[in-house]
Amino acid sequence: LFAVFDQEHREVSEDGSISWWRAIATPQPGENGDVVWDGVRVEITEQKRAQEEIAQLNAELEQRVAERTRELRQERDKAASYLDIANAMFLGLDRSGNVTLVNRKLCEVLGYTEKELLRQDWHMMCVPAEMADERKQDYLRRFAIDGKPFVSNQGEEFSMVTKSGAMRTVSWSNSPIRDDDGNLIGVLGAAEDVTDQRLTELELRRAQRSEALANLAGGISHSLNNLLVPIVALADMLVQRLPEDSVDRAYGAKIMEAGLRATDLVKRILAFSRHDEPQPDVC
Repeated sequence: LFAVFDQEHREVSEDGSISWWRAIATPQPGENGDVVWDGVRVEITEQKRAQEEIAQLNAELEQRVAERTRELRQERDKAASYLDIANAMFLGLDRSGNVTLVNRKLCEVLGYTEKELLRQDWHMMCVPAEMADERKQDYLRRFAIDGKPFVSNQGEEFSMVTKSGAMRTVSWSNSPIRDDDGNLIGVLGAAEDVTDQRLTELELRRAQRSEALANLAGGISHSLNNLLVPIVALADMLVQRLPEDSVDRAYGAKIMEAGLRATDLVKRILAFSRHDEPQPDVC
């Protein structure tokens, strides 16, 4: 048994020109039991040239795509490096609130890796549980009105939860992300960790209140001391003039004792107002 003969071949003429041919032949049984080949020979030079041109165009297209892909990757890596060296935290979210972009600073503050954060629900993962649902609904509501509130909420402060469970206070500034048709597809936020700043401000306010209280205590102490000096002095004079078995002398002694205790209390208040170390009671 013989298979169908189908083969392409090239021919070079005397003038150097090249042509391509395709020969197809089918084996047929002859009268004497031998095999007779019945076939055709067709020139396929133009087809071959078209195939070569298509192959060349495909190669050029693949090369352009590869070059453009490389350029886009370089641009992406450059943008990512800018985000990583920035001192601010950057966060990208899609319409559903899933993480599309994080930079190194945000990962460091949260304690997560980039892989752990990407494609996760930001509000369910990094917002305190007691306010996660409310914040998520507010986020979705802003998309419903074309993202305009995202532009007006610059510098809003929110709390976020780190991987270890610690709370951080951050100040966010957001910008809507739109596609080529102007459709809102996400949000890019830049944030600053203001936790330490807020704690410092709180300590400063406490110190200011303590200072105000100390000043008030000092003023009251001086006023009380001015009242107690004559009371103690007159009580002492009264005790000295009355007989030892006099009931009034005992009353005077009580008055003087109370006055001395009050004087000691005033001294303690004055020490507090001056930030002096309190002296222990002597038993």
